[in-house]
Amino acid sequence: MTQKIRPNRLPTENPFHRAAVSVVRYTAEGVFVANRNNIIQSVNPAFSKITGYSTKEAVGQTPRLLRSGHHDKAFYAKLWQSLHEQGIWQGEILNRRKNGEIYPQRTVINTVYGDDCHVMEYVCIFSDNTEQKCREEQLKFMALHDQLTKLPNRTLLNERLKFALEHAQRNKEKLAVIFIDLDGFKAVNDQQGHEMGDILLRSIAVRLSASVRASDTAARFGGDEFVLILMNVKHDKEIGKVADRILQNIAKPIVFEQQTLQVRASLGISFFPENGETAPELIRAADSAMYAAKRHGHSYAFYGEQAGERNCNFRR
Repeated sequence: MTQKIRPNRLPTENPFHRAAVSVVRYTAEGVFVANRNNIIQSVNPAFSKITGYSTKEAVGQTPRLLRSGHHDKAFYAKLWQSLHEQGIWQGEILNRRKNGEIYPQRTVINTVYGDDCHVMEYVCIFSDNTEQKCREEQLKFMALHDQLTKLPNRTLLNERLKFALEHAQRNKEKLAVIFIDLDGFKAVNDQQGHEMGDILLRSIAVRLSASVRASDTAARFGGDEFVLILMNVKHDKEIGKVADRILQNIAKPIVFEQQTLQVRASLGISFFPENGETAPELIRAADSAMYAAKRHGHSYAFYGEQAGERNCNFRR
């Protein structure tokens, strides 16, 4: 009696079938086959390498074995809808390894049908997408952060300031922008070299980050210029205290390999909504106040809409 061959099934003696089995066995991608009831029937070695579950531990279980809890019912409902209607689903799933580690998994699931067009089984092919995700995150970080200080760069500063303004408008809050320029940085660069200048900038970046709250932002604007975004400001005196703290932190000597570096700074401060309603307006106003402070030999100044500076609020 001749054996009936069902679609998507080949007899074991078929050379193509043997080659396919070898490919599945030695591929770097994880593979498992589940029956129509979604019970895992077989897995390949890469499945165990990626997930940490042996063949014995996986066979007889459902793919829920790998669930991380990061996806809701709606996610899986769409997945099954795609399998039922199109016979395939592909995308990324956050799964959990046997050791508890959560990892991104690039996944393709195919539905295998029998002669009667009913579902016979599901074949899932997946890969660990952790390294790719890390590379993407690194590229994203590099695009949005200053490479020397690791602070947000001008692009990310503008994004965060726009978000902060939307939040302040929505909640009827006040925010402040502080523009900082280092006094004496050029002398350090010229006299002690660019390497010492870089060390100085990195140290100042750390001090600025430590001077503000986690909800605030410290960014490098360019060269020896930095910008701070301070959220939910209650009154001007509060910012005056912050400015004093920043100036004190910047002025502390930096000792590196028996060399001492020391600079001071000039600060300009603008407020939303008094001095502007957009990111460029507030940064320009703070920059203008900073130059006003320099002109008058003071440490910091608040921006004034009419005079461009509030002389009574200069600080030495």
